[in-house]
Amino acid sequence: MKKGQKSCWVVILVGLLFLNATISAAAVSFPDINASHWAWTHVSRMVEKNVISGTTRANSDVRIYAPDDPVTKVQTLTLVYKLLQETGQMQSNADFSTKYQQSLNAASIPQWAHRFVSYALEKNIITMADLVTFMEGSGTTAKENPASREEVALYFGRALDTQGKAGTGSSNLSFVDAEQISSSAMPYVAFLVNEKILSGYEDNRFRPRNTITRAEMAAVSNKSYDVLSNKSAIIIDLKPVEPEKEEEKEEDKTDVSVDRRITRTIEEVNQDTRRLFVLDDNDRLEMYDILRDAEILIKSKSSRLADLRKSQTAVLHLNKDNEIIKLIVDPEQTRFDGELISKTELDDYIVYRMENLRNLTERVNFRVNKDTEIISGSSTLRERDIKVGDRMTLFHDGLYVLKLQPYQQYDEIEGILDSVQFARYQITVRGSGNQTDTYSLADDVSIFLNDRRSDLDQLRSGDIVKLKLEKDEVVRIDATQSRASRNQVEKGFFKELRIATRPNRIFIIDKDDKEVSFDLSDRVAVYIRDEKASLLDIPMNAEVELFIEGGLVTEIDVVRNIGREVIQGEIQRIYDNSNRFTLSVSGRSETVMVYVTNSTDIYDRNYRKIDIDGLRRNDYVLVTGTYEDNDFVASRILVED
Repeated sequence: MKKGQKSCWVVILVGLLFLNATISAAAVSFPDINASHWAWTHVSRMVEKNVISGTTRANSDVRIYAPDDPVTKVQTLTLVYKLLQETGQMQSNADFSTKYQQSLNAASIPQWAHRFVSYALEKNIITMADLVTFMEGSGTTAKENPASREEVALYFGRALDTQGKAGTGSSNLSFVDAEQISSSAMPYVAFLVNEKILSGYEDNRFRPRNTITRAEMAAVSNKSYDVLSNKSAIIIDLKPVEPEKEEEKEEDKTDVSVDRRITRTIEEVNQDTRRLFVLDDNDRLEMYDILRDAEILIKSKSSRLADLRKSQTAVLHLNKDNEIIKLIVDPEQTRFDGELISKTELDDYIVYRMENLRNLTERVNFRVNKDTEIISGSSTLRERDIKVGDRMTLFHDGLYVLKLQPYQQYDEIEGILDSVQFARYQITVRGSGNQTDTYSLADDVSIFLNDRRSDLDQLRSGDIVKLKLEKDEVVRIDATQSRASRNQVEKGFFKELRIATRPNRIFIIDKDDKEVSFDLSDRVAVYIRDEKASLLDIPMNAEVELFIEGGLVTEIDVVRNIGREVIQGEIQRIYDNSNRFTLSVSGRSETVMVYVTNSTDIYDRNYRKIDIDGLRRNDYVLVTGTYEDNDFVASRILVED
């Protein structure tokens, strides 16, 4: 039997759907898959139903299916959207891209996928917490992360389970590794198994953390299509979601073709294809097409595409199709803060080599000539007064400096905390007029909360903050907030995570031995032993502290693990005659001592019962048991492939 047959999973590929044109089944033949492949029936039917198409490799126009390639999270949501669309199960035909534009861009979601992912956000198929896991890296170098089997179950289950059959999350799954399925995915795995959309492998394992191939996804999609086709067609909302434009039209009645205006920094211009690549305020790359009759103005003068330069700040006037119909470069907006590294005098100009104060790895050359205005306060200086090492602010057209002035560093900034970007180590603050600015944090930034030393992850949106900057980095943050209004802390033992409705809810057993529940924020933070984790990592019966703001749980701290838990990893050392071994735990930078008792059940790769002598160094094992202080007492050990 072929390797792909081990899983009854499924699905499709969306290799993409990323094409604008739909390819009919009769027109498609893939050189890498044919009728002899176990998934061909699923693949060919999904192509026929316009749910999937093929993909192409770099430097090749030949369409292939790539049946063994893993499916990404973005592709999974694209498939979900196409299935709902082709079976008449869309709850809305609206495009929610504009509504979630900021979040999609912040997560580096590819532009082609915005409609599919925004629909999933709007219809609670995914949360904002899910969204931030979709991509690795940012900007043009961002890569799509693959979807695990349990994540596919989560997304498909939420989309298909319109009647709440998934219930409270409990199930009687018989998989050998059922304990490895996260509590949030468990009800949807059970739901899809009951609908005969999913099943386990031949050895009765589900392997929730494994990726899913395009061949397997074709099977999942095909079976999902059958389930969805048996439901009555629904379209709840046919009204498209568009940004409000009435005020803009009143302000600019002479330019009715303009749908919106945005300000961006030019990164690159392709004159052959008339495509403009720009950076947004978060340095994320975007691409726009420039219409043939688009008006280009530089310093209020009509200009050509060839006159545009990298680093220019431009106002883009876009039509409803996001095409540029007008582009204005205002040198007063094109600013560069830097330190002068060197000066080289040539015949007609002087070359200033500048180091970017906000990115010390970036060095840029500018030309200063007789037309450059040099300002210091109310007086005008001469160029020869400027020395290497001086910090300056330059206003330029991408090449020539139009105006030059000493750099003004603001030592203190006061405002309202908007957000903290942990991955980029930056902080965004709202100032006067609700204007937001983002600042880089120094590695050793000091943080004080209500005059007491604190940590970055204790700051909350809405805090009043004062930032102290040195060399354009925040070196100190003083935050003020009312503890009474900010935090309500609840303690108890984790029982259940319920995801059948929104918002998600967590159930705990409180100090009075009563079951209580709380709504979760979409951006809830989870910490286990002071290390950042996810909701899926919270072990059953763990002692937890819930931090609640505005009626929503914003942070969950796992104080200690009680009761059954599952850990996995490689055996590092087995101790002779002492029934214990050390385990390097996967996903954590720690080694745990595992104790084997007379009641511990141990199974080999073929699920045959063995004793501890059957374990070997470097075996990868799945261990169920309980923590006792820092040690782990095993109730069951399963040797994995």
